[in-house]
Amino acid sequence: MRSICLALCFLFTVAGAIGLAEEPPITLKVEPQTSYVVRDQEVYRRIIIHIPRHEDNRNIRLEWDSGNGESGATERQLSGINSPYVIEGAFFFGKTGGLILTAGRYVIRATLTRGGKKLSTTVETNIILAGEGF
Repeated sequence: MRSICLALCFLFTVAGAIGLAEEPPITLKVEPQTSYVVRDQEVYRRIIIHIPRHEDNRNIRLEWDSGNGESGATERQLSGINSPYVIEGAFFFGKTGGLILTAGRYVIRATLTRGGKKLSTTVETNIILAGEGF
């Protein structure tokens, strides 16, 4: 009987600890990870930013940089607990508007301002010109 009680206490402790674990403050996903394109072809990126609701969420900034001169940024105000849980955007780059991106490895960084702290995460995405590589 004692071993059963100890086992149950252990299970409830582990279950409680798992339930109390906080989500990461911000996650970032980019799709597709790699594109093979021909010169002047439009490039599409789907960017998903997951931010758990928190009363101190104030601002989200998205930056991209290729290291070879292609870079940019966009920023959005957040209203704390009423902020969206997931922010999703489609970015088109090409001849119909926006930038014509060169081949390269792009680093995309999302930075969340929460209660005076800056929390960030990065992902990489690649654009490879057919027959040329980076």
